[in-house]
Formats: sequence, C-alpha cells, structure tokens
Amino acid sequence: MEKMKLIEEELFLIDDEELRNLVIKFLDEVVPNTFWYKPASSSGKYHPKIELEKMGLLNHTKYVCAWAKELMLMEQTSKYVTANMDAIFAACILHDTFKYGYGDDSEQTIITHPQIAAIEWKSFCGKMRYSHMTYANFIAKLIECHMGQWGYSFPDDDTQLKDCCEFVHLCDYIASRKLLDGLEEE
Repeated sequence: MEKMKLIEEELFLIDDEELRNLVIKFLDEVVPNTFWYKPASSSGKYHPKIELEKMGLLNHTKYVCAWAKELMLMEQTSKYVTANMDAIFAACILHDTFKYGYGDDSEQTIITHPQIAAIEWKSFCGKMRYSHMTYANFIAKLIECHMGQWGYSFPDDDTQLKDCCEFVHLCDYIASRKLLDGLEEE
C-alpha cells in the first residue's frame, strides 16, 4: 500500500470512492511490480528522458493524468468527456499497467499491453463484484484504445465512447512526446 502514495494525487482525481478503491486494489493486487519501477519505453525511442529512467512508467502515468486534468478545462472538451471524468482518470492510471506483460523479469514492452490490461481489469471487476460492470467495461475500452492509430481503432458506433477513447489517447500521446527534453536545462 506504500506505493499508492506515489500516485495518490492521481488516484484522488477519481471522485467516485468505490471506483477509486477498486483501482487502488487492482494496482495493489493485480498489477505487476514493473509498473512501479520500469521506464516507459524499453527501446528509448519514444517518451521524454524523465520517462526513460527508473520509475519512468509511473512518471508517464502521472503526466497522462495531468494532461487529462488540464485538457478537461478547455471548453472544446466534449460533454461526453467531462461527464465521464472518473472513467477517464481510471483509464489514464491503468492504461500501461501491463506494459511489460505479467512478469517482473521482462525487459521489453509488450505490444498487446492495452488488451492485457483491459482483460485483467474486467476480470478483476467481475471477481470483486463491482456494482457497475457496464462502467468497468467502458473503462476497459478506454484502456484498450489508448494507443489510437497504433493500436485498436476507436469505436464509431458510440459517440460518447469514441470521444472518451480519443481523449485518453490524446493525453497519452502528448505525455509521451519528447518536446520538453532539454527545456528544463535552459
């Protein structure tokens, strides 16, 4: 539970206490330890320097949440996004939890990590008898689509889900850009 202090600010972006506690329990009981100490990219090609260090994946997760919080302030943000803030923050926290797969010994990121995280999340919510399984499935879809054009396509039959998927992808994409490298040294 001590590791939750590292992401406490982001967890409290989720207003719904039941969902927040479920995310905490999932992070504590299901998510591999690699989430807490590995870099965000095993190749070093993608992500800024601070996300390529030890705890880089955790830093990346924090930045994704920060971008989500910031972009929600814009009036251009879809009404569907603002209506689903808790789901979006949960997805932003959980999107890369299985980036290195299931084990602590993996050195390479796994291309199917969005699907793994989504499946594990839905399974966990079912085992915990989460009272809002439709919402859990919604969050799983946001996790699954977080890679945008480099992963699963956005649903086109549900505007609310599509807008939220695009928003999570945008936050993840912005947080992974190397644009800030070197600026902090000036």
